[in-house]
Amino acid sequence: MRSDPLALSPRVVLNKIQTTKTVITNILMSKIKFSKEEIDILTRKIQLYFTEELNQEIGQFDAQFLLDFISDEMGSYYYNRGLYDAQAIMKERMETVSEAIYDIEKITEFRK
Repeated sequence: MRSDPLALSPRVVLNKIQTTKTVITNILMSKIKFSKEEIDILTRKIQLYFTEELNQEIGQFDAQFLLDFISDEMGSYYYNRGLYDAQAIMKERMETVSEAIYDIEKITEFRK
C-alpha cells in the first residue's frame, strides 16, 4: 500500500530527499557494472544480431569486446537520457504535490 505523500511531515520529506540524493551521488561516482549473467545475455544478443542481421559469425570474446566498447563509449549517453527522463517525471510529480498542497491550504488573511 502506498502512503499519501501529503501525509508526510516536511522533516520526513527532507530526510527522504537527502537519502535519495546520497544514493544518486553514490551511483554517479561508480562505474556501472553488469553481472556475469547480464554480460552473458548481452554478449549472446550481440552474437545473434551479427548472425541474423549481418550474416557474420562473431565469437564470444569479440562480442564481449564490442559490448565493452559500446558501454565505455556510448553508455553515458543512454545513462544520461535515463536521468533526464527520470528528472522530468520527478518534476511533474513535484508539481502535482505542490498543487495538492496549495489546494489544501487554509484561507487566512495572508495567502501567497
